[in-house]
Amino acid sequence: MSSLSRPLKVLAFRLGAQVPTVPLGRSPLWVHGASLGEVAAAISLLSVSGTDGVYLTSGTPEGLSRAEASGYRGRCGAGPLERHGTRRLLRSVRPRALWLVESELWPGVLAAARREDVPVAVVGARLSERSFRRYLRPVIKGRFQKMTEPVSLFAAADASTALRLTELGVPEERIRVCGRIKVPPLPDAGAPLPRLMEALSPGRSWLVGGCTHDGEEEALLEMGGAPLLLAPRHLERLPEVEALVRRRGLEPVRRSEEPGSLGPGQVLVLDTLGELAHAYSAARYSFVGGSLTGAQAHDLLEPLAGGSHLISGPRWGLQAEEARMLRRAGALTPFDGSLPPADSVDVDAAALLEQLDGRPATLAFLRERGLA
Repeated sequence: MSSLSRPLKVLAFRLGAQVPTVPLGRSPLWVHGASLGEVAAAISLLSVSGTDGVYLTSGTPEGLSRAEASGYRGRCGAGPLERHGTRRLLRSVRPRALWLVESELWPGVLAAARREDVPVAVVGARLSERSFRRYLRPVIKGRFQKMTEPVSLFAAADASTALRLTELGVPEERIRVCGRIKVPPLPDAGAPLPRLMEALSPGRSWLVGGCTHDGEEEALLEMGGAPLLLAPRHLERLPEVEALVRRRGLEPVRRSEEPGSLGPGQVLVLDTLGELAHAYSAARYSFVGGSLTGAQAHDLLEPLAGGSHLISGPRWGLQAEEARMLRRAGALTPFDGSLPPADSVDVDAAALLEQLDGRPATLAFLRERGLA
């Protein structure tokens, strides 16, 4: 895939936004997430909302696939990009409110919502330091204030986002720190992959490298933890990762091969989709990919939900506050090239997840303002 083909594919996807194919009921709710991660966050919030009549949209084909797989087939579609497509969708769906997930702020969408008198909420709102600095420029700050005028409330995922929004001129009464809305369910320890891992090495001794990027697999191989499961973020990197394993004098074994045993010189490589969350439930340690050589760490809470001890590089990005809390609780160890002592990795995952669950506060804020 060329560097241009992916953006063009996404653009065509959004410009081809269609209206729902099944009746949604009277005054449904429209929820929009940028891509796969945001759609997963939306589904997480909706799963505890008790809300009926939802139309779920995404800005990418992958996000739409996640929505369809989660039971929204016929009640989901591509999210429009510009004002006219948004107005067409608004007039078809006639939603009582629009929830935008995390940071999906498009001028055309917001302007159309205002024109059609549809109230807007940003749920799980996140604003990175980089975006904040860009919006602070005098001309852009004024445009940001005007663009966000139709937003009735920002349910912020963290205190840093709330402070940045205030500094950009969003009235304080429209902002509340509610916490994150993407909270993973506890994985099924009886799923096929955990059963396989337990059979290959009983006793949760595994080290799992989840959503790893270039350079991170090598760091984990040097760490020397065994047995080791490597799960590259992009499956097209599988040959590259396997070649790296072989250069270390080890043998890669693909999960899809259903190995009956795993020798001391073998490394299990995850080459299937949708199984990583289950792998964490069989791991004593989980390295969070993206945190060492990527742009930022992938979801910290998914391995935590599996009861695994987190190992992470310093690139926490928008999860910095959560990472610091997990470190204080003893659930996260900064990567230093070695495994933490085995007696320091027991964590109460359920209690920590409950502490970090911002969905009840988010829904209370939405209901208080009449947007649920």
